[in-house]
Amino acid sequence: MKRIIPVVVLFVCTFCTFSSFAAAAKPEAVTIPLLREWVSEKYGSRIDKDGDLVINADGGKIFVTVYPKIKLLRICTRFAPFKKRTKQEMIDLANKFNDSRRLLRVSIRPNGGAFCDFHMVYNGGLDSVNFLEAVDWFLSLKSSWVEFVINGGDKPKK
Repeated sequence: MKRIIPVVVLFVCTFCTFSSFAAAAKPEAVTIPLLREWVSEKYGSRIDKDGDLVINADGGKIFVTVYPKIKLLRICTRFAPFKKRTKQEMIDLANKFNDSRRLLRVSIRPNGGAFCDFHMVYNGGLDSVNFLEAVDWFLSLKSSWVEFVINGGDKPKK
């Protein structure tokens, strides 16, 4: 019994600590205004005319769309054509990038620019920590894509 009490206390303290930091929402409460509230302390943001959340970070914008009927978030961004690469080179780089990454998808638009997106299911609800982690993760992969294009798919030389 003496061994069980510290374990129970540790579990309860850990649970209370984690739950006190994350604002949580049931699936039906996940909305663009709520997501904007969650990111507002860390990133500049606004709601565009289509109702999407626009997050300003890393010198660019990412867009968040909520699909409430299917409990899905889409986080995406787009890039202007990279003038040092042909459209076919961009397609080849996107295919190579997609082969080595999971969850993030890069596609090349008809004008040669890139489109990156990630989908996140929230059937059981969503909390602020998970959402902010997804945004941070997306931004890091967005940066990885830019480096990948600049370096022609190769690792940067040091």
